[in-house]
Amino acid sequence: MTQSTEATIWPIGVRLFNRPDYAEQLLYSLKKQTLEISDQSLHFIIDGYLGSLDELRGRPDHTQRVANLIGTYFPEARIEQCATNLGIAQTTFILQSQVFSLPNAEWAIFLEEDIVLAPEYIEALHHMITLADDVSEVVKVAANQINLNYIQMPPKSDRRNFYLGQGTQAFAERREFFDKRKSLTEIYLSVISGRQYSDRDESEVFATLAEHGVFTIMGNNDAVHDRITMALHGLHVVTSQKLLTDIGVAGETSYSYPAIPLPDTEISKVLETTKSDLLDALEHLKMEAHIFEHKFFKDFWGGYLASVSGTLAFRVLRRKALKLFKR
Repeated sequence: MTQSTEATIWPIGVRLFNRPDYAEQLLYSLKKQTLEISDQSLHFIIDGYLGSLDELRGRPDHTQRVANLIGTYFPEARIEQCATNLGIAQTTFILQSQVFSLPNAEWAIFLEEDIVLAPEYIEALHHMITLADDVSEVVKVAANQINLNYIQMPPKSDRRNFYLGQGTQAFAERREFFDKRKSLTEIYLSVISGRQYSDRDESEVFATLAEHGVFTIMGNNDAVHDRITMALHGLHVVTSQKLLTDIGVAGETSYSYPAIPLPDTEISKVLETTKSDLLDALEHLKMEAHIFEHKFFKDFWGGYLASVSGTLAFRVLRRKALKLFKR
């Protein structure tokens, strides 16, 4: 693979765990990027084995092997190994806090362990950051995970280049937005603290975040941060050209992301997009975000009416309506 001589501008944070097979595939794909990545730009965190479900289930501790793999591929990269298992959400937040504390981190890139990047993935994120840098509404960019709402509400046939995304798999985020959402993230972390990821109380997550204007029916890290992004009116922008492969089959949530057909799936080339392309898409993105939020709350209302509380409330409202009618 021929690499460009341009050094990576933005720092990259990578979260790993007890999966050396995942780690090696990701590290190899990072080494093969078209945009040269310096060791000093890379910051790894390895979640601890002690107290993890892997330990509970009797799986071997391979965390030191994961650290050794990092040293093989990127010997001067920064590595933090957690003494105990903190979980996905906490280790991600620690990593992001550390990376965004760097002086050159107006944007930063974050990667999960169970992916293989196409050779141009990091270059594509840098390109999208350049296009979005002075477009304040755009707070995250990625080249994967199209918003699932497009399945039911597909974009018009003339839509091109940029769409709404979701998830935290492999994305770049604006530091200013991280600072804005930080307190909400800390509230979420306080709710799930002391619990295994699979044992989180999703109703408590919902109730606590709802008090702060964030409504989520799922308590996992991805969903919560998607909902925080929407609540703070940020745009998570992706391209229809997917530039990574999801290899995850083990862990708490093994989910196969569905293919979402878009008008330009076969012809999209993110590195050929321009600032004008992003600005042309901006009003569509804002409108789609509004439509998706409107649908979310309509669906939420329907779920509430089907609940015990909703049924009781509906009966009260019906009695009041009947009294008014009789008058």
